[in-house]
Amino acid sequence: MLDLPLSPLTLISPSPVTLSPAPIAGRVRLPLATSTGVAVCHDNENRRACSLRRLLNTILFLLMVSFGAELAVAGVVGRPEAFSGAWYDPATDGEGYFLLMTDFGMVVTWYGYDTQGRRLWLLSEPLTGEIELGVAINLTVMRGAGGVFAHPMNTVEPWGTLSLRFEDCTHATASLAGVDGSHTAQLVQLAAIKGVGNCTQSLASSEYLAFGAAQAVIIRGYDQDAMEPFLSRDGRYLLFNNSNAPEVNTDLHYAERINDLLFDYRGPIGNANSSALDGVASMDQEQNLYFVSTRSYGQTLSTVYQGRFTEGDVSGVGLVEGITRGLLGQLNFDAEISADGNTLIFVDGVFSGSPFPDAADLAIAGRTGGGFSRLANSSDLLAAINTSDLEYAPSLSRNGLELFFTRYADGEFAIFRSTRWHVDAAFEPPQRVRLPQGLVEAPTLSVDERALYFHQLVGTRYTIFRVQR
Repeated sequence: MLDLPLSPLTLISPSPVTLSPAPIAGRVRLPLATSTGVAVCHDNENRRACSLRRLLNTILFLLMVSFGAELAVAGVVGRPEAFSGAWYDPATDGEGYFLLMTDFGMVVTWYGYDTQGRRLWLLSEPLTGEIELGVAINLTVMRGAGGVFAHPMNTVEPWGTLSLRFEDCTHATASLAGVDGSHTAQLVQLAAIKGVGNCTQSLASSEYLAFGAAQAVIIRGYDQDAMEPFLSRDGRYLLFNNSNAPEVNTDLHYAERINDLLFDYRGPIGNANSSALDGVASMDQEQNLYFVSTRSYGQTLSTVYQGRFTEGDVSGVGLVEGITRGLLGQLNFDAEISADGNTLIFVDGVFSGSPFPDAADLAIAGRTGGGFSRLANSSDLLAAINTSDLEYAPSLSRNGLELFFTRYADGEFAIFRSTRWHVDAAFEPPQRVRLPQGLVEAPTLSVDERALYFHQLVGTRYTIFRVQR
């Protein structure tokens, strides 16, 4: 996030929000009925039999409420058939799962590739027990062997294991381990069985756990702050800026990749920097560079620039049209261009004299001719993302279905992840990414989207880190 001191402004306080009661998380509401049957006697039933039945019904009803409440607290799913359908991880489009609830239990099928690049289908043993939100299910998975087209051999051999944990009825974590290695996927339900209905249980876990331990990135030949990382779409360059503190001249820099954790520093990006703040670089697959600069804000009220990147130099630098709202004190201090260059996801920030923003939300614009135009439904697409807290530093997957961003709330910085099933669909409520504690910001995906880079304040210096899923 960039620190951008501006003239004080008078801000309008938001209207009060009226909240309606909601079910308590982890509880299931019992269906209402016109009668419990406790107080009604059947025809031709003597009074003593009726009284006895009413007593037994009352005891049974109380036991149902008691045990039902305990089951709800534990997160046991009452309608597991809602899991049936197709599931996938937007980060690994091309493989996925089919889940089917049968009279014999739940059966899971995985499709993908083995280590030799051949198609691989895995089939689980049936799960006959209950499914509990937030609790892992461990199943043996098998593969077929032998046979040719139209003449299969009835040969099944063990492949390995599947650990499956449902976070809610449309999100799950799946971990495969077996003959071809191990792999963890964060699943969303892509398609459900029509007429089955939806589960009403609330989210059991608010953390995204797919990433491993964080490792520091070394920029050989550079020993200053490194912030706002971005990897060029061909994986060759790491783009970043130095400190964005108000007293520092913030510039764009680049380094060349040696491996995932080692880059050789090449210097400031040529023709991109000015005496004002210049930072937050991103690039599309055609080497068009986008970045934020306050060099002309006083005259244009605009901050997002673009140019053509070639071997560390930028040509044709100019403002991106159609983004700014044109209001003093409101500016776009983060932006990322999509891989195809047709979508710009950016931040609307509000400042009133402090280097720290008063408000920050994400917005989306689409390419229109030589510039961009805010999507009419941008607010709807990001309704589950934007809050009264600060949301900024977005990073969008190549297919546009996975979004990472930073949120600052209650004095704490954190990186979040959200997904959606289609590029025209709204993003789902996000999960916090489990990362090291501290000031973490500015996520960006690796070229294969299996790793995430971000910066963290370590002592008094910002350092870039990498985690892999």
